[in-house]
Amino acid sequence: MGVNVFMVSNTEGYTYKSGTSFAAPLAAGAGALLLQAHPDWSPIDLRQAMIESADRFDNPDNLYGYGLPDAFEASQLLYINPVEPIIIAVGDSLDITFTVTGLPDSILTFSATNLPDGAVFADNGNRTATLRYLASIGEIGTRVFQVRADFGVGSYTLDVSLSIVPQDHIAVGPNPFSDSLTIFIGPNDGRPVEISIHTINGEKVWDNFTDNYNEITATVVWNCRNNNGAEVASGVYFVVVQTERLTRKFKVFKR
Repeated sequence: MGVNVFMVSNTEGYTYKSGTSFAAPLAAGAGALLLQAHPDWSPIDLRQAMIESADRFDNPDNLYGYGLPDAFEASQLLYINPVEPIIIAVGDSLDITFTVTGLPDSILTFSATNLPDGAVFADNGNRTATLRYLASIGEIGTRVFQVRADFGVGSYTLDVSLSIVPQDHIAVGPNPFSDSLTIFIGPNDGRPVEISIHTINGEKVWDNFTDNYNEITATVVWNCRNNNGAEVASGVYFVVVQTERLTRKFKVFKR
């Protein structure tokens, strides 16, 4: 990095130059990409990821240091597989596994904060952790809890949204949303008949006929695409949920 860098000449055309003046902006650019992918990383996390991705990490010296960093590999060093926003009804149980991928061979520990009362979080010791929970009426509402993976001086924290709703409840979230929207229908609301998404002008962009559901509760995830498979634009939408017993409308905003 910084050796024979192809660039615009200060006279005309293009040329090759070498030096730390060219290595520094390349390294800074790689760091900026990593922070875009992992905005929760601390400066120490960023430094450690770049060092461990370098081609001389296992055998550094005073001439080349740790060698050339690999931004893509660095982005994979500390990564907990993402979890969609969770919506469960009172009395339902939650059993979810968190997995770290791309982690170097280091001692890894898991921890969790802001869990609901009664939740059991276990570090399985094999780069996975498990959360088990039976939703209780005293925890109705939405919270964001954190799952953290630590190794050495590096760490990664994943925020997970958990909504607990009454059994006779229809919930839509998160709101606002970016990549997906979850529609939850409780068991006492009747079997779902149709779920549809409409623009603020009333145009139907997506629908989902759900007469084949046989679960006690129904959960549908909309991936922000219309019936033709194209991603919809940002803005206000209305979610219409029709069951055997009732029809509900929700106003949501896509970022």
